[in-house]
Amino acid sequence: MRNRRLLAGVLCALFVVVLMASGLFVAMHAQHHCTGDHCPVCAVLCACTGLLRLAAASALLSCAVCAALHAARWRLRATRFNGFFVTLVSLKVKLSN
Repeated sequence: MRNRRLLAGVLCALFVVVLMASGLFVAMHAQHHCTGDHCPVCAVLCACTGLLRLAAASALLSCAVCAALHAARWRLRATRFNGFFVTLVSLKVKLSN
């Protein structure tokens, strides 16, 4: 259990460092003057911006999924009454014609 936590922490820190380095590289070379076709700086800039876009899209998707799960959980909790589903029988409503 401890090894998994340590590995998760290391991977999280590595992910943050890569994102920060990508953002810093893009910011440092924003005014890059291209030397022509197959420019290595342009290729790295393209890869960095792709990584940042992918990270932003995955963060947005995970936030949307968490919000949907939270809303579904809240909705299920609202339909329960002391651990039982709220029905006319559980509320002891007289069902006569």
